[in-house]
Amino acid sequence: MSRVVRLFSVYWLCAFITYMVTLFFGAPRFHATLGQFLLNLTLLQDFFDVERLDGAYWTMSVELRFYALALGYLILYRYKKIKISTIAYIWLALSVIHPLVQGNIIVKAIDLFLIFEWSPAFIAGMLMAEIYKSKKVNIKNGTAIFICFILSIFHRMIYAKIAMIKYQETFSKPIIVAVMFAVYVIMLLVILGRLKWLNKPYFLYLGIMTYPLYLLHQRIGYIIFNNLMGHYNKYLILVGTITLMITTSFIIVKYIAAPLSNYFEKYLGILINFFLDLRYKSASLETKGIEKISNSISDK
Repeated sequence: MSRVVRLFSVYWLCAFITYMVTLFFGAPRFHATLGQFLLNLTLLQDFFDVERLDGAYWTMSVELRFYALALGYLILYRYKKIKISTIAYIWLALSVIHPLVQGNIIVKAIDLFLIFEWSPAFIAGMLMAEIYKSKKVNIKNGTAIFICFILSIFHRMIYAKIAMIKYQETFSKPIIVAVMFAVYVIMLLVILGRLKWLNKPYFLYLGIMTYPLYLLHQRIGYIIFNNLMGHYNKYLILVGTITLMITTSFIIVKYIAAPLSNYFEKYLGILINFFLDLRYKSASLETKGIEKISNSISDK
């Protein structure tokens, strides 16, 4: 429930903004239909081979499949108390085997649900969540996270080869390894409590702003470039576009996201109570709650 509210409330708003900008300013390079817009609201566009409203939405369908797996686990847990770490190790074992058995139609069907290209990142996150509880890195979970790291590099190298053919550009293998290493190390430092000095209100705002910024920046950015390039200085356009995107994201987080999420949660909660007879307890932040988080964010 929490994930649905947090993801979709801001996503729908940003999708609407992107749709309107595309409709009025996108031609001749970008177009959008009402049907395309409506299907994009479900995040199911990739499964129906419908063009994404914004190229950045590709990660959203990956997330959606992960949340479907999480829901499946929660349902399974009601009948069989299986530790989340056990699920992570099983998933990791299948992820290691997958490159050796590609091409099989059954494997492809399983891949649709277990998202093997991205599973190392999700598995590492699950294991790091377990480490966060115990504050201990042992041989078992440490080795598993290292395997996730190797698999992440493996999949990025494959993508780099495809991208080199598609975009006629070269990609640096050392840089790919360095970026993946940095991501894993930073996350480990976070869960081991070594970056508590970053728990500041402005960092929290910047963190929350990354979501609307991510959803808005790509297509609208291209449309701005396409319409203004040749009329103004390119560096002025670049700085102006970045400023506009960050300002818009700040306004969404500061004034719109919390009321919108609370409104969305209220009526979604009513539907859940009606259909499932569950008494859902709200976990949303109050509009002014963001400022109070930073002092206790490490412990919750």
